[in-house]
Amino acid sequence: MDEDSAAKLAEIGEVVPTAISTGELLESGILKLVVRPNLWVTEELALAERLAIKRHFGNTRRLTLVDVTRSAGLDRAAADIFANDFELLRAISIVSESLLGSMSANLFMALVPPKLPTKLFRDEQAALKWLLELPVLATKQNGEQTGT
Repeated sequence: MDEDSAAKLAEIGEVVPTAISTGELLESGILKLVVRPNLWVTEELALAERLAIKRHFGNTRRLTLVDVTRSAGLDRAAADIFANDFELLRAISIVSESLLGSMSANLFMALVPPKLPTKLFRDEQAALKWLLELPVLATKQNGEQTGT
């Protein structure tokens, strides 16, 4: 067994450092990521973040809240990785309480229009509420997916 598959997954509420952020799996099942202050995210860092998320939180598509309040931004290649990650993400709520973070988030959405449901918020509670109210694929008891 390799090191990645042998790693213990994070528990609900456990805060784990990832490549560009700290991550926490909330009780609701939402993955909350807080991007490190003053970090400019490159393609290399975005790929490392994907691997860290898989290692710590499993290879599961999740509703994801990303707090970019203190982030310095990201380049186009990194934006493309996050905007189109159908393997790990179901929807993304981006939170920024700062002007710089909002500009970074708007740049993210302008550079590469996300194909996943994505919305910018100034407040974490509103971002969580939006994620929880999104229509997601329902699952029948036998595991077949229904609806959209």
